[in-house]
Amino acid sequence: MKWGRIVLRLTAISVFAFTAIGQTEDHFPDAPGGNNKYIPSTSCKTCHSRIYEQHKGSMHAMAFENPVFQAQYFKDVLPRASKELGFYKISRSCAACHMPVAYQYSKGRIVKKEFVDPKMAGVTCDFCHRISAYQGDTPGGGNFVAKPGMEN
Repeated sequence: MKWGRIVLRLTAISVFAFTAIGQTEDHFPDAPGGNNKYIPSTSCKTCHSRIYEQHKGSMHAMAFENPVFQAQYFKDVLPRASKELGFYKISRSCAACHMPVAYQYSKGRIVKKEFVDPKMAGVTCDFCHRISAYQGDTPGGGNFVAKPGMEN
């Protein structure tokens, strides 16, 4: 069993390295505090085409692009967040779930749609697989603990 995990991890590292070679730097925005980066979900489709296709059409993948979310967040929540502390906290939890990579990179300061890289919008495969814990009593509201990079 241990050897199976080692082979699987080495295979994943090899696939990542092979996939990353063809990527341009704009696919890997800098993460806060280091050189580790999240990778876009499109990098996963080479080996996981069926899962990628399922994800591509999912609510997770489209969490940011959802027009109802965008209208509510950018037209209702953000204007109130600048005036009311309660809405400021709500705006941060909205961003943490609907655009988690941009949320982490901007330290929770998403005030314009243009701040979100379309390749990394929504809940990406790599981001979700990097969640290692949550803060508080129960998960929810963007209280995840995740960091980019190969270690996990």
